[in-house]
Amino acid sequence: MNKDYYGPHLMVDILRADRGALGNLAKVSSFLDELPDRIGMKKLTPPIAFPYNPGGDPMDPEAGITGFIVIAESHISIHTYPHQGRAYFDAFSCRPFQPEQVLDLLLRAFKVTRYHSTLVKRGALNPRCSLDEIPTTPRP
Repeated sequence: MNKDYYGPHLMVDILRADRGALGNLAKVSSFLDELPDRIGMKKLTPPIAFPYNPGGDPMDPEAGITGFIVIAESHISIHTYPHQGRAYFDAFSCRPFQPEQVLDLLLRAFKVTRYHSTLVKRGALNPRCSLDEIPTTPRP
C-alpha cells in the first residue's frame, strides 16, 4: 500500500438536475449497474434501487428513488428527489479511482446543471502509522 489513507470518498449534492431522469427507476438502476464497470470496479451484487414515497402522494417532495450497489472495493449509492430536482450521491472505495470521471458520468446521466462535490480521503490506515498517531473523536 503506497498511500497515507484508506480510500477516496466522493460525495455529490445534486442541486439541479433533470427531474425525469431522477425519477426514472430504470435509469437509476442502469446508472448504478454500469458505473462500476466504467471506472474499473468489480460489482459484487446487482444494483438495488427502489422507489420511496412516504406519504403515498406521487407529488410528495420527499418521494424519490434510493439506489445502492455493493462493489468489491466498497459501495456506490444515490438518493433522488425528482420533485425537487435534487439528489445525493456517494462513491467510496478502498482503491483509487478518478473522481473527475465519476463526476462527469453522474452529471451527464442526470443532466445536472448545479451541484456541490466533496472528495474526502478516508481512514488514516497506512501500515506505517501507529493507531496512536491517528486523530480521533472521543466518545461522549
